[in-house]
Amino acid sequence: QKFLGRYRGWRLACQPLIEQFNSYTWLTTSETIAKLGKEEYDEMLQKRREAAIEKRREDKEENEKKKEELIAKGIPAQFHPHVPL
Repeated sequence: QKFLGRYRGWRLACQPLIEQFNSYTWLTTSETIAKLGKEEYDEMLQKRREAAIEKRREDKEENEKKKEELIAKGIPAQFHPHVPL
């Protein structure tokens, strides 16, 4: 029982520190989700996914252009390994 009392004392002593820590902007992910709300968080995730898909599409198009340029120069595919197949 003494230990629990001591633990409660520590908890009460640390409470202001915990509140101060939680007031910072760099909260943990779960706290950020709780603050934003699930809908806003899902919207943000969806935007990120769409941006990643768009970037992949652009990278693919860029690689296709590089391949076409190298093929137009007459360089066979085995000699441009820096371009993904």
